[in-house]
Amino acid sequence: MPEQVPPATKSGSIPLRALIVEDRATDAEMILRELRRGGFDTTFERVETAETFRAALTRQAWDIVLSDYYLPTFDAPGAAPFNCSSPTS
Repeated sequence: MPEQVPPATKSGSIPLRALIVEDRATDAEMILRELRRGGFDTTFERVETAETFRAALTRQAWDIVLSDYYLPTFDAPGAAPFNCSSPTS
């Protein structure tokens, strides 16, 4: 089955909702810059802790979660057990 890709916006870019787990704003900006270069029109939220990560997951559905591997209080393996497929009530 072919991969389904969201339709491009009027500008030709592909909409993407990204949850970024990152403690450094400059690193998140670098990620966003590369996504723009790749043709994505990214709506994002940057979080740094397990609590803000869980809150972001309950607020909306995300197309992708991008995570720094180690943060001072949270890490990628700690994020893995969460169900990221849909917001919960």
